[in-house]
Amino acid sequence: MTKNETKDIVQSVFMDLWQDRNKLIIHTSIKAYLYKAVYFKCMNKIKHAQVVAKYENNPSYAENASTSDTLIIQEIADKISETIESLPEQCRKIFSMSRMEGLRYNEIAEKLNLSPKTIENQMGKALKTMRVALAEYIQIIAFMIITYL
Repeated sequence: MTKNETKDIVQSVFMDLWQDRNKLIIHTSIKAYLYKAVYFKCMNKIKHAQVVAKYENNPSYAENASTSDTLIIQEIADKISETIESLPEQCRKIFSMSRMEGLRYNEIAEKLNLSPKTIENQMGKALKTMRVALAEYIQIIAFMIITYL
C-alpha cells in the first residue's frame, strides 16, 4: 500500500465515524476502535487488491510494496483466515456478523435469537483467540502501519 492509500483509509475511517456518530456504540476505547477499524479497512483493501491482481494476471497486487512485504501481508491474512476458521461455528458466525458485516451486538442478537450478553461473551472469546493467534505478528503489523503512514 502506498502512503496516499493508507492516508485515504484513515480518512475513510474518520468519515465513517463522523457519519455514524449518532448511532455508534463503542464497547472499547476510541483508540482501540480506531485501530481495529483501520486494520479491517486495510485488510479489505488488500483482499480487494488480490482479487484485482488475480483477474489482471498481475502477480504484484501492492504497487509499492516489496516482495517480502507482500509475503508478510499474505502470511498475516492467511493466519487471520485460519484463526477465524478455527473458531467454533456459532462464535465464527457472530464474529463475522460483527466484524465483516458491521452489525452491532443487538442486531446480531435479534437475528440469531440470542441474548446480547451471549453475543458479548462469544465476541470476547473470538477476540481473545485472535489476539493470541496474532500475538507474534503484532510488532510486524505495527511496524508496517507506521512505515506506510
